[in-house]
Order: sequence, then structure tokens, then C-alpha cells
Amino acid sequence: MYSTSTFVDMLVSIGFKTEGYILTKEYPDGNRMSVDIEHRKLTFPSAIKGRERNDFYDDKHKENMVVFECVERLLTKGYHPEHIELEKEWHLGHDTKGGRADICITDPEGQMLIIIECKTYGEEYEDEMANMLNDGGQLFSYWQQEKATRWLCLYASPYQ
Repeated sequence: MYSTSTFVDMLVSIGFKTEGYILTKEYPDGNRMSVDIEHRKLTFPSAIKGRERNDFYDDKHKENMVVFECVERLLTKGYHPEHIELEKEWHLGHDTKGGRADICITDPEGQMLIIIECKTYGEEYEDEMANMLNDGGQLFSYWQQEKATRWLCLYASPYQ
């Protein structure tokens, strides 16, 4: 389970610089990500759409740390922030029930490339994997809304 200390250790190990309670990483294109440990605030590059729902973490919002780590790894791999959207929403089924994918990545033409569902490591991840094997789970529901999607990814991190 994520904790602040393991989260900080992981961020430092992947290149975040510490100044007081703030950890920051700058990318070659000038974008930055940062974490304010004291206020438990996560800051994503401004070009990432939908980031507001993922800007805070605590014991109830541990998945936000997983999303933050995943986005960092995507940026390190060279994905552009303007092609990333957090919490993209679809209405699923005949009722008003909706779904929100944690991370969506589009190609330069705006076509859906990847849908990523982030889970905390362990039980939450295992439960969603079982759901996927049983009835498709969240990811396949989202794929039904975006059938041109090339890849679906269930992501968890062992850095806990």
C-alpha cells in the first residue's frame, strides 16, 4: 500500500529533486510535475486535460499516487501532455451510470491510442483483474465507447 515515505522514495529514485516539502521533475520539453508533501498536492503539466480530480492524495485517494506515477512514466517515455487526459468520462449502458478512465492517450490526430486504468497494488489490482477475466471489467467497458483504441492497460505499481 502506498505511503508518503515510499511515494517520496520512489519519486526521488526516478529523478525528482527535493527542496523542502516540494519534489519536482522537469522534462526536456519544459513541462514539470511536482508534489507538495506538506499539503498532499499533486501538480501535473497544465496541458494534461482533466487533471483537477487527481490533484490531491491521502489515505482515501491513494490511487491518485498511482496515476501520478503512471503519468510521469508516460512523459519520460516521450508522450506529450497535450495527448493525455485524466478521468475521461463516458456514460455506460442504458442508465445514467458512467465510467471514468484514469488515463487516456490520443495520437496526434486525436484518435484514442491507449486507455489505462490505475489501481493500487495488491487487492484492488487483483480484484479488477478478476473482473476483467470474468466480464471485461472497466477497461472493456471503456473500449466499447472508444473501439478505435489500440491498447488497454491495467496498471499498478510495486513501489509501495
